[in-house]
Amino acid sequence: MTDVLLAKSPVKDPVADTHPWASPPLIPLYAASVLREKGYKTSFIDFNVAGGFKRKRLERILEKEKPRVVGVFTGTEEYLNALDITKYIKGKNSEIKTFLSGPHPTAMYNEVLKQPTVDFCVRGEGEYAILELVDAINNKSTSEYTEIKGVALKKNGDLISNPPNPPQKNTELPYPSRDLAPMKFYDFPGIVRTAWGGCPNNCSFCNVPTYRGRDYFARDPIDILKEIERLLFSYQHIRVIKFMDDTFSIDKDKLYELTDGLKKISPPFGWKWTFTTRVDKLTKKMAKEVSEAGCSTILVGAESGSQRILDSINKGIQKNEILEAVKKVINEGMDINVTFMYPLPEDTAETIKETINFMKKLKDLGANLILDFTTPYPGTPLYENSEELGIKILADSWEEYDAKHLLITSRYLDEKNLKKHFKKLVSEVGLNKMI
Repeated sequence: MTDVLLAKSPVKDPVADTHPWASPPLIPLYAASVLREKGYKTSFIDFNVAGGFKRKRLERILEKEKPRVVGVFTGTEEYLNALDITKYIKGKNSEIKTFLSGPHPTAMYNEVLKQPTVDFCVRGEGEYAILELVDAINNKSTSEYTEIKGVALKKNGDLISNPPNPPQKNTELPYPSRDLAPMKFYDFPGIVRTAWGGCPNNCSFCNVPTYRGRDYFARDPIDILKEIERLLFSYQHIRVIKFMDDTFSIDKDKLYELTDGLKKISPPFGWKWTFTTRVDKLTKKMAKEVSEAGCSTILVGAESGSQRILDSINKGIQKNEILEAVKKVINEGMDINVTFMYPLPEDTAETIKETINFMKKLKDLGANLILDFTTPYPGTPLYENSEELGIKILADSWEEYDAKHLLITSRYLDEKNLKKHFKKLVSEVGLNKMI
């Protein structure tokens, strides 16, 4: 019998066997560790891998585990599948308490809690809020629900959202419970966090501040190194460690302490690591240090090749900084992936042409280009201020919020013209992407 069953909702097709590019979802695995430390028997299932979401599979799990609480972690794209899971659970046993957590329930808790099969939303990174919620459910103390920071709930027909839960510092969280996850099924199992909290930047397309806030706490490098050693020696099929935080390089002193330690890790096989950073944080010294410490690839966000567009989305970078970042990384023998978004609210035919020319220049330098459709996630200025920005959201379903569909118009270009310019961009730059 299990006290708590935590689940990761599947993207798109709820009967898919696996999801390409899948990685262990660390947030529910951290939550599992916090619950287990308190003595709660906790299970975890990731419906993106190892069989996908099949109702018979969920039925077997419910019969075997008999959980009292089920929490489903979900973004926007997979939100409808998360609801399907809660509907099935409540249909089998209405006494089971359910909660949703993740970026979508954080931003859209008012809508989510209108669903009769969802009892609570845990907003933000709520590892300890989840623990408090499970404590309250276990104690059958409904009065405690309104005291738990980060929890939203229904009470006497009203929706109540408690004050937000502050992000946790690294010393307060145990390592994620990777032993509960099907590690052998992930394409990229070696995911590690280097910080808690959110991002201090103001990019208008990003939902990280809504979900995690703007406070940032860098983890102790020694603690990170211990976790990496544990990962590499426990799961010897892992050959790449990926640091998942966009804020990886903010604290350079801790970064260099980490790279010094990475040089000393020596499992009986070769391994590399990758990270994401901002171009305005990437110095020549940093490129040299991370390369010498075994970094193989750096990912940076360019988003547009027009300075006017970069300014309009509050990106806070200059075009020349993107060029210089690419040169620094290539000169140190590493790969660099550069992301772009299409379209952005102020895009015109001219700014798209600028972006095409800029992408070609980066490609000539040796950069790998990644192009995604701009996705107006709930909680972002793009979603909340779409009318003011002059854009139209084209999505008919939450499932389309996957960066693979044209989801917005720009202020100056309608859907038809954007599709025309997109085909030109793909053709001229030489990208393998269709619309």
